[in-house]
Amino acid sequence: MFLCDWGYIQMLETLTGEFLSKNSNEAVLLQMYILTQSGYKVRIAKSNNQLVLLLPSKETLYNYYYVTIDNERYYILNNDATENISIFNHAFPKERIISLQIDKIPLFAEKATDLRTFTSKRYSNISIDLSTNANLIDFYNSYPINDWYYYSRASLSDSIKALLYPALKRQINDKTQAEVANMLLNFVQTGFKYKTDNEQFGYERPLFGDETFFYPYSDCEDRSILYSILVRELMNLDVVFLAYPIHLATAVQFTDNTIKGDYFIIEDKKYIVCDPTYNGDSIGNSMPHLKNESARIIRIQ
Repeated sequence: MFLCDWGYIQMLETLTGEFLSKNSNEAVLLQMYILTQSGYKVRIAKSNNQLVLLLPSKETLYNYYYVTIDNERYYILNNDATENISIFNHAFPKERIISLQIDKIPLFAEKATDLRTFTSKRYSNISIDLSTNANLIDFYNSYPINDWYYYSRASLSDSIKALLYPALKRQINDKTQAEVANMLLNFVQTGFKYKTDNEQFGYERPLFGDETFFYPYSDCEDRSILYSILVRELMNLDVVFLAYPIHLATAVQFTDNTIKGDYFIIEDKKYIVCDPTYNGDSIGNSMPHLKNESARIIRIQ
């Protein structure tokens, strides 16, 4: 199923809950046994009379409490167990910390959502009907980190690519780098309705590429994630995130040196600003209030 580490952990939680009883001491003990035998670093603890799993992570796991063991954060997978914790701190041979990287989209059973149409306003020939896999969307809802890098590196599912990429390639074939970048940019800018995360969800959360095609609205980080995927995979160009204090955009290192516009110099290379939220504008144009602002550069490769 190409499960990433987080998917494997979620699978074990589901299976042991079905075999025994969800969050029962027997289920938690079985999860720990399988994880340690699979080479993962994990600890177990008791909170009152309940066993809980403690999972170390280099990344912050949002919405999970943690305890510190040997200067390392161990996240409590049973959120409601936070009091009177006694820890069994025993190391197992060759244990490794989980990775939150999704190198390949998991192969869940297909459960198609309703079709939606995505159309570029400037390039009306780019109009695509897509559905998403509800099982994959459910899995993404459990994903516990909030790092744009991981969302971009995860790419899109094969089912989305099978419909989206051929349709895009037909339109961008034989076009210049500037033309292709503008076509992809306008598709992302205008093919999706905009709302902030707080307006749509009531809290901040980025969206994986497939989620942007599923939810009715997206914001700057969601569009930057999607645009970065399209540029890397359809144009084979390096792209970075530009993290402003209250905005996320992208910048692309074009190999066509004739392309002009606002830019950043990163390790002696020029990256042209491409803002997927600056509605209807072209590559090389920053939002007016950001033209003189510095940005934190986030590499994706």
